[in-house]
Amino acid sequence: MKRTARFYSFLVAAFLFWTFANQTQIGWLYVVSAVLGGALFTAWLLNRGVLKKLNAQRELSVRTGEALHEGDDLAITLTIENSGQLPAAHLALIETNPLADPNSDAHEAGMFVPLLPNKAQFTYHVDVYRRGVHHFPDMQTRSRAPFGFYERQSTLAVPTDVLVYPEVRKLTRLALLDEQPAAELTNPNAGMGSEVIGVRPYRPGDSPRHIHWRSVARLGNLVSKEFAQETRPGVTVVLDRYVPHPVPESKHQPFEIAIKCAVSIAEYAMRNGYPVHIVADQDDMASPQGALVWDALMQYTARVTPTDSNTLADVLGHYPMQQYVAIAVSTPDDSLLEAIVALKHRGYNVLVVIPDPASYPIDSDLSADGFVGALERQNIVTRLIKHGDDWASVISNEDDYE
Repeated sequence: MKRTARFYSFLVAAFLFWTFANQTQIGWLYVVSAVLGGALFTAWLLNRGVLKKLNAQRELSVRTGEALHEGDDLAITLTIENSGQLPAAHLALIETNPLADPNSDAHEAGMFVPLLPNKAQFTYHVDVYRRGVHHFPDMQTRSRAPFGFYERQSTLAVPTDVLVYPEVRKLTRLALLDEQPAAELTNPNAGMGSEVIGVRPYRPGDSPRHIHWRSVARLGNLVSKEFAQETRPGVTVVLDRYVPHPVPESKHQPFEIAIKCAVSIAEYAMRNGYPVHIVADQDDMASPQGALVWDALMQYTARVTPTDSNTLADVLGHYPMQQYVAIAVSTPDDSLLEAIVALKHRGYNVLVVIPDPASYPIDSDLSADGFVGALERQNIVTRLIKHGDDWASVISNEDDYE
């Protein structure tokens, strides 16, 4: 409990009236002094329990089963209830919203309730600022009831955890996939392709056209041809998690842009029927294995954080890749060049997306221009994204992949 300026004003007034009463022996001065002192004491008694019977609920305008993405408009409804016998009054509530831009007015939402006999409800809107797992801190409450002599402060716990998916922008084209021949790749597994890899005993349901008559004549039993399985080539999205220096808690930084680019590329590949795999440093956070479903991809990219332990060069070469490889680079490093060129020489089709650190408000003088030039001299297609660029437009509208 904190005493306010009004408390001290009334205290001084009560003392002055009492002093004059002692000097003049005028009765009504004693009465005024007693009334002022009594008001201070009564306010202290009433203020003690003004915040004790409060509870709250927070409701987000996200339907069950729906996902919340960075950039979405979100309505948040707060319900404040008073379970005490006496109404609460002069309530000031401060809601710190981790979903809002830290530099915006919406980051702290202030509400004032003159009188709360039972229940009050507030709704405010926020533009979801950044992907990730967000935890709402305790709400700050304070009251100066009943007369403004004392200010009591407390916190109101309303536990709310929110998972925000990264922003996804649909690409109109992706030269890495669109400019490639539609030829299928062959896996040495049994399937329904066109390349014969052996024979096996005939099974009910096998086509008579697949019977291997030479083996039938030699063995005396029906034998069917075994074919290689032909599948569409897959896409490996490689995410660079290496960020060697601390950066501001902002979405305007290369790592955050790299995540959005990776997700947008993956969405385009899935939309066009390509199986998508993801590769990233797994020392502190395992990435999903195998061909991804959309929800697994979004859950991972919503939670993934940068690391300063392993560079992308340490990661490349340790995991199997699909035919098409899209690399989202957070920190352009010359040590990456050899690893990326090695992928190209091993026959992979490679696309490298690079947000230029020097253009972002992170106090970095690391330019990606030399890195991009070295890759282009090796005929590796790159997409350089500057701060403020529409990354979907940059990725979609570059020159054709060769």
